[in-house]
Amino acid sequence: MEAAKYCQYCGSQREEWSKFCPACGASLETGKASIVEPKTQGSKTNTDNVTVTKDEQRGLGIIFMIGGWISVALSLWVIPILFVGFALILGNLYRKYNKTHGMIIMIAAIGGLVIRFLIVLVGLQIFSQIKA
Repeated sequence: MEAAKYCQYCGSQREEWSKFCPACGASLETGKASIVEPKTQGSKTNTDNVTVTKDEQRGLGIIFMIGGWISVALSLWVIPILFVGFALILGNLYRKYNKTHGMIIMIAAIGGLVIRFLIVLVGLQIFSQIKA
C-alpha cells in the first residue's frame, strides 16, 4: 500500500495538492505537510488514530500535566479554591494532548476540593467537641 498524505495537525487524509486541511483548516504550505502511514485494523484504514505532534507542543503538554498534578496536590494544603482552579484550567489545556489524562486531572482537582472540604468539616467537629 502506498503512503497517503495526511494533515500534520489533525491526521485527516487530504489531497496532495490541497493548501488547507479539509477537516481542521490548518495551512499545509509546501515543506510543512507530512506523509505518514495510517494505522490499520484488519482491512480497514483508521486515520482517527494518526497524530503528529511537534516537540515543542509535547513539551508544553508535559508542563500542563505536571502543573495540573502539582496544583491538585497543593489544593489539599494551600488555598484549595485557587489551586483547584489552576488544576481545572491545566487539566483542560492538557486534554488537547491526552483527552483521558486531562479529564483525570480535572476529576482529581474536584475530588481534592471535596476531600479538603471534608477535612475542614471533621476538623471543625473535633474542635467544637474539644471546646465543649
